[in-house]
Amino acid sequence: MGELLKLLPILVLAFYIAFIPHQHYPYLVHWSEWNHMAYFKAMLQAGSATFVEPFYGQSTTDIGSNMYAGFHLFWVTFQQITGVSWLTIFRYFPGIIFMITVLSVYVLAWREDFGWEAAFFTCLVPTSLGIFGPGFMVPLVMGLLFIPLSLFLAFNFKTWPCYLLLFIFTCFLLSMHAPTAVGLVIILLPYILLNLRGNFRHSLGITVALAIPFLVTFLWAFEMLLPTAKLLLTPQLPTPWVELPPLMQTYGYMPIIFGFLGTILLAIRGGKKNFGLVLGLLALLLMMVVFFRFHYGLPILYERGLTHMMLVLGIIAGAGLLWVRTIRLPGKSTGERSSFLRKNLGNILCSFLIGVTLAVSIPSRLNTYYYHMIDHEDYQAFVWIRDNVGEDYGVAVVDPWKATAFTAITQKNVRRRISLYKEPVDDIIYQFLQGGCGDTAFLRDSGISMVYNRLSCSNTDLVEVRKDVYLTNPNLSWRPGALQNAGFEAIYGDPPAPWHTWSRDCEPTFLYPEPGRDGDSCVGIEMFETEPFEPWPSAIWSQGIPVEAGKSYRVEGWVRTENIVGWGGAMIVPEWKGPGYTWIGATEFMSYVKGTSGWTYCEGEVTAPPGATLCNLCCYMGGCSGKAWFDDMVFEESGGEH
Repeated sequence: MGELLKLLPILVLAFYIAFIPHQHYPYLVHWSEWNHMAYFKAMLQAGSATFVEPFYGQSTTDIGSNMYAGFHLFWVTFQQITGVSWLTIFRYFPGIIFMITVLSVYVLAWREDFGWEAAFFTCLVPTSLGIFGPGFMVPLVMGLLFIPLSLFLAFNFKTWPCYLLLFIFTCFLLSMHAPTAVGLVIILLPYILLNLRGNFRHSLGITVALAIPFLVTFLWAFEMLLPTAKLLLTPQLPTPWVELPPLMQTYGYMPIIFGFLGTILLAIRGGKKNFGLVLGLLALLLMMVVFFRFHYGLPILYERGLTHMMLVLGIIAGAGLLWVRTIRLPGKSTGERSSFLRKNLGNILCSFLIGVTLAVSIPSRLNTYYYHMIDHEDYQAFVWIRDNVGEDYGVAVVDPWKATAFTAITQKNVRRRISLYKEPVDDIIYQFLQGGCGDTAFLRDSGISMVYNRLSCSNTDLVEVRKDVYLTNPNLSWRPGALQNAGFEAIYGDPPAPWHTWSRDCEPTFLYPEPGRDGDSCVGIEMFETEPFEPWPSAIWSQGIPVEAGKSYRVEGWVRTENIVGWGGAMIVPEWKGPGYTWIGATEFMSYVKGTSGWTYCEGEVTAPPGATLCNLCCYMGGCSGKAWFDDMVFEESGGEH
């Protein structure tokens, strides 16, 4: 009963610490939470683990390409069975999961007599924007739960059901959050090695249970994992917002001091369990130091491994608190007060140090900064869009910072979103929104059918259907068979859809987005070839447009060059293809643009030759070195036939 009375307030503390980021904010906090919510809904809408990528709608996601498939499948299934709203899950379940994690730590350490002490220090694992932590509804939070559970199995059972459970846990971790699976292996590796002598069978059982899931994953996703493995031999700079010393200050010096005391106590006690736990912590610390000081390793293992390390440190710190709790005054007592003090000195010191730790840690957690991607007004507008705007309006332009939350709520595509940091291309969106949404060409070329802008939009091609919500005129939609994204203003995709890049006998640099003719966007090519240009080097931006043989078409565009030297240069070239993409020929209606020139207007009329079904309109550069830029292309029927 006494242990239960100690454990209950610790579990309440665990929930509260994890709830702090959501305490005064009813919506999702971290960018990653909104990202996972969008994937949950996309999977749910598709009714399958294979679904269209929710943000841009340009690709398909399946189990093989979804690193967090297990996490998504689990929570989609849970939500469907229980009917709990997504907002409730993201706000309250990180705390519930962390309570279970702390309870698992208690069970692990209880057999060694420091169960509630280890549970207490585990509660203090911090949450931050860089390393996540227990306060966000992300795969790492669920992954933490399986570390003490796996340690409990490995330390206390030596039967095949134990190894089977370890195998299942590892499989689930790899499908849900592979960095935690790697962290578990690093923590258990010293214990496995210690058991090679004297208990080889147990060591082999744990090794097989951990290794088989990794081996199957490696064989299944070899092509995807090979580049990741190569990064281990390439120096990687630490992420600037995740650094070891400031993080240790955030975790608190008291847990670190008790962790040091616990390390000494467990080493003195001896035994494979104690040494395995201490060496597991040191193995994680070694990985951190190698990456932080020498820059070898994977950033994701460093960033997530910090939380794994603090979890293990919290468990060991419990042993340090146990040492304080068992302190007794030497000698015999001569009175009732002295007898009480002699017997309870450790408990008194323990209570005092816990109070000091909480007095420092809780204000630190409360003062931690967490950004909010949207406010209540944004949320209400997004819900209205979800409930009132039909599927015909499926692509929106919004503030890129809010775009991830927009898709998570509305289940509509966006043209740009900020993930980890703002990129120069995002400035184009901000200029459009801050300029009153007046650039109709941008709307048309980007295939945008909806705008959400807290600033006013003054464009007759936009209709305000709700405060800050604008729908585009249906006439702005792309025309089938016409040149699309002619001004290169559609800033999604790489290259900008639906343009494609191609080169032969050279290694050019394709430039995008580049400053355009009117301050917007354009494409460019840079070549580095030298004479005699044999074989002839060529590089193009191109787009295929359906045509009819015998019809005439008007071709226009703007070309700018810089330091072009050679026999060739830059030009706009229509190439003709027949059925099955068979080559027919090309029509040169202009001369090469060479040297250095400002924006040069080029125009001409061409006729589709017999058998032509497709024109591959090319922004062409060949037989030279230098740079060329292309903007505001035109390809349309001229009205004549030959």
